[in-house]
Amino acid sequence: MKISRRQMLLGGTATAAIAGVGGIRVLTGDMEGFIAGFVRHALPETRFAEGSAEEFARDYLEKTEVERSKIDQLMRAQRIVGYDGLDMLFGSNLSYDGFKRRVATMFMLGSDFFSSNGGQDPVRYLGVVDICSNPFARLT
Repeated sequence: MKISRRQMLLGGTATAAIAGVGGIRVLTGDMEGFIAGFVRHALPETRFAEGSAEEFARDYLEKTEVERSKIDQLMRAQRIVGYDGLDMLFGSNLSYDGFKRRVATMFMLGSDFFSSNGGQDPVRYLGVVDICSNPFARLT
């Protein structure tokens, strides 16, 4: 089989277009959607009420001091390897582990997670809770 110059150019253009669309998908994304998916991944056994994770993500990004550049990097990596892939790549990284724990903890404290009846009802997000970062603080 002989490939003509025209077929080669068309094939190369099609390949570049497909790669470009994939690259755009990786480079763009919704940070709120990433955080919502991340909290669902961090709490895999939890049933979420409709829109709860998205509402949490919106509040998390608005009301907490977040290094958006770091979240953006995680979001781009997640688009390539998925949430489980992030755990495999960065699971031993203390910064990533701390971020995952912080997001999950903030969701749990801001929801009815601890007052749900044994996981029968979906967990509803109620709002961001201001928590003290010092577990040994005397709150009197």
